Amino acid sequence: MFQQLPLANLFNSGRVFSLRPSLTYDTRDNRLFPSSGIYLQASTELASEAFGSEFNYLRHRFTGRFYYPLGGNTGQPGSGFVLKLNTEWGLITSPDASGVPIFQRYFLGGILDVRGFYLRSIGPRLPLTTTLDPNSPAIPNGANIGGNMEAYTNLELEFPIIDKVGIRGVVFLDAGNAWNLEDQFCRTTPAPQFDKVVSPCFSFPDSIGLLRTSTGFGIRWFSPLGPLRFEWGFPLSPLPYENASDFEFTIGNFF
Repeated sequence: MFQQLPLANLFNSGRVFSLRPSLTYDTRDNRLFPSSGIYLQASTELASEAFGSEFNYLRHRFTGRFYYPLGGNTGQPGSGFVLKLNTEWGLITSPDASGVPIFQRYFLGGILDVRGFYLRSIGPRLPLTTTLDPNSPAIPNGANIGGNMEAYTNLELEFPIIDKVGIRGVVFLDAGNAWNLEDQFCRTTPAPQFDKVVSPCFSFPDSIGLLRTSTGFGIRWFSPLGPLRFEWGFPLSPLPYENASDFEFTIGNFF
C-alpha cells in the first residue's frame, strides 16, 4: 500500500486555452449515415501558458473510419448491409512535473468506445486508500487514474431489420485499452497485485498487446428525433470485479 502518491494535484481545476490544427480526408457517401468511403483525421492540440492556459500539454490524435457496402442497398442513406471499421489512437503528454491533469487523461469503456464495459472503467489502476490515512480502507479493486495513451478499434456489421422505417441491427467486436506512460505513478506504486492489463507501468512492446475486448449486438432506429442506439456488450475476458454484460442506450451515431 502507498504512503503518498503524486495524484492529488491532478484534480486541480483551471482554465485551458489551446490550439488544435487538424488534417482531414473524407470520401464518405453520406456524413450522417455512411455506407461506403473512408474518413481519416489527424490532429495535434497544444495547451500552453503562452496562450493563457493554466495547464500545459500536447495531445496527438488519429482517427480512421472505413465503410464497405455488402449489398442490399435501396438507394437510401445508410441502407443495406454495411461493414464498418473505426480505429482511434491518442497520446497526451505534459512538460509539468505533475503530469497530465486527470480530466484530460483517457478513460475507456462504454457505448462510445469499448462496449460491454462500464462507462470510463478501462484504464490503469493504483492501490489507493479511501483517505490520506495509510490505515484507512483501500479503494476496492484500485482507483482508475486514466491513461495518457489510448487505442481502440470497433468492427461492426450493420444490417437492415425494417429499413423502410429506419430500424437496423448491428453485431460488433471491440478492442482497446488506455495506458499510463508517466513514470511517477509506476515508480511510486507499481501495483504488482493488479492484473497486468490494468498495470500503471507501461513497457513496450508487451503492454501494447494488453487489450480489453468485447463483442455484442444492438438495435438502431433512425427516428425522427435522431439516431437511437440500444446495444448489449459482453466482455470476452472480464476481470473478477467486472460484469459479464452491459446494456447501454444513447442518442446519436457512433461512427
